[in-house]
Amino acid sequence: MVRYLLFLYLLFINFWEIKPIGYFSEDVQLLFIVSYLIFGCVKYRKRPRINIVGKYNYLKWIFAGIVLSMISAYFFYEQPIVQSIITYRTQYLIFTIPALFVISPRLEEIVKSLTLFSVLLLGANVLLKYDYSLFVIKESTLNRIEGANELSRVAGIEYVTIPLFYYLQMIKEKYTTKSLMKVLFLLFVIFVVENRSTLFPAVLFTLYTFLYIKSKYKPIILILISIIGVNFVLHNFDVFSSLIEQTTDELADQDYNRNKAWNYFVYMFSPHWLCYIFGNGYLSLHYSSMMQFLMNEGIYNSDVGFIGYWNQFGIIPIVTLFIMYFSVLKKDNGYPYFMKLVVLYTIICGMTTIYYGQDLKILHLALFYYLFYYFKKNQITNKRA
Repeated sequence: MVRYLLFLYLLFINFWEIKPIGYFSEDVQLLFIVSYLIFGCVKYRKRPRINIVGKYNYLKWIFAGIVLSMISAYFFYEQPIVQSIITYRTQYLIFTIPALFVISPRLEEIVKSLTLFSVLLLGANVLLKYDYSLFVIKESTLNRIEGANELSRVAGIEYVTIPLFYYLQMIKEKYTTKSLMKVLFLLFVIFVVENRSTLFPAVLFTLYTFLYIKSKYKPIILILISIIGVNFVLHNFDVFSSLIEQTTDELADQDYNRNKAWNYFVYMFSPHWLCYIFGNGYLSLHYSSMMQFLMNEGIYNSDVGFIGYWNQFGIIPIVTLFIMYFSVLKKDNGYPYFMKLVVLYTIICGMTTIYYGQDLKILHLALFYYLFYYFKKNQITNKRA
């Protein structure tokens, strides 16, 4: 199962577009993912499953919002429904969720596979920094970047946070050196990738958790961790200061793509108030001149997370997701500490990198949705016991 899950993650990020695999088109990648999910459903069909009444209720609302946005695209942008059905093909990966319920991986298998993925991600990122020519850099990517340094990052950093938060929970419940080493390694991976949206909350959550570790050697552990942390920051001070300075400059720059996207999608894009409810739809680049205009201006839905998703698919999926998030964050609800960290991370990054209109981010949603009911099943079992 661990190997199956690891390969699934790699399919979703298209193996980081390493040559020659990177030459595959998005449609071929989609076909591979669907075929692999079907294979998994057949191979693991006899595994014990999560049998909870209504486990697809949230999924139905999310998909309903996606479908209703096709109507907005038809009425306000004259995009035919048939065209929308074709253009929305990536969104159908939302049905990875029921596939996961059939495949039924255990929590330990998900964490182990994601930890292995983190090792590969680190290797891919180092390889990319070493030689761009080993990767397929598509024209769509080149059109989006503002500097060459953005080409030195590989996709999938969101997946690293799940095992990171899991091992933080392990440390909080019962400190072990093994768990600490895994936390430090996963933090190192995030640091090397230099994804600010993920790095800052990951460091913050780690520092907070260290204050609550359970060990009779807690004072000594905190002192040693502090020494390691201070030395690491001092040796990489230029990197940290550069990330902070870059973030400050971008927040103050109205011409920064993310600021432009925020203002445009909130105040200017929607032609009718109904679009604020049902979205504007996922418009085809080849059909709508609007999308070409936005790309030329450097404005992308994916740059503003939930705002970009809401602009396309309306308020229904967003409300549905936040109902799930808040139910996890409630006190004494049976959800573990690491799930709460996953939710907080998602909400924080939901203003930047967490955009569920992309295939690799849809998998992040699918994993969260599956774990949401994975622990709900445990809650129901405990109550019955």
